[in-house]
Amino acid sequence: MPNCRAATIRNNRRPLARQSRRDNHTDVATPGFSSCLSPSSHPDRRATVGLYPAFQAYFRTHEPPFLAAWGINDPFFLPAGAEAFKRDMPNAVVRFFETGHFALETHAAELATAIRGFLKTA
Repeated sequence: MPNCRAATIRNNRRPLARQSRRDNHTDVATPGFSSCLSPSSHPDRRATVGLYPAFQAYFRTHEPPFLAAWGINDPFFLPAGAEAFKRDMPNAVVRFFETGHFALETHAAELATAIRGFLKTA
């Protein structure tokens, strides 16, 4: 099956890294790619919303060490979503990076540094 990641890349209004653009073009040009855009090729993402109360209860009860490393310009997962973790885990660490949805593709070194630093203190 083709890489369906490209279906979300086209909706990102921020410039993507050169490799991401090349991968996107390759994915879209792959025969059969249009099947990625079919609702039947995705799990029902709305169904996960029903699981949120269980996740939130776990977070409140156990207060695990938690790092949300977030692209400030992500058009799909907005900054408010990262900040929301603090409602259930007041000690959650929320870090924003000057990037979009594919943060690891553009800011891998900065994310790795943040994760290492977090793990040293968690």
